[in-house]
Amino acid sequence: MIHTQSSRFDVDIRMSPQPLFALYFGLTMISAVVMEMLRWQARAVPFAVLIWGLSIAGWLLCNWRPAVGRWLAIAIPAVAALAAHSGLGLANVLPFLALPVVLAAALVVIRASVGVTFVQSLVLLQWWRLGRADAGDVVVTLALCWATCGAMIYVYRPVYDLVEWSWQHFLQAQQLLDEARDRSAELKQTLADLADANLQLTR
Repeated sequence: MIHTQSSRFDVDIRMSPQPLFALYFGLTMISAVVMEMLRWQARAVPFAVLIWGLSIAGWLLCNWRPAVGRWLAIAIPAVAALAAHSGLGLANVLPFLALPVVLAAALVVIRASVGVTFVQSLVLLQWWRLGRADAGDVVVTLALCWATCGAMIYVYRPVYDLVEWSWQHFLQAQQLLDEARDRSAELKQTLADLADANLQLTR
């Protein structure tokens, strides 16, 4: 019972992903304008439509399926970075794959950062094997992602430990308060019974 309540409390302290979807939408609009100025309109439109569609879907999912919305908020920067690298030919965007690692810790749990980093590592290695990314870019991005993951664990672990400790103490205090109320009720009932017995004896 305590574990369930603690898990619910952990969920409540996480940031909402909805502002991120608004940010993604706005940044994509700015990027589309810049790419149009650079005469990349043919390649910019599919990219912008993809990110806009995912952002709108994520915003709607936050109210219907919050867990799915959180994971979509984590996935969009990764999709954007890979799409920009592959579709737009931007070679310097792969380090942005460290952003989903940060978001995983902020939106889900610390363990999610490790999972996201592992999955992205597999994707990067596969891209290198297929010749879609240079070995140097892959190595730098992998190092950055795993370093970011380690930093998230270092930063968030004490926070979650403190939250867990505080919540457990709150639950213990609540349990003691409930027990005190029960004993108070029993004491009142005992006093009432003694008063009735005393009244019977005096008659």
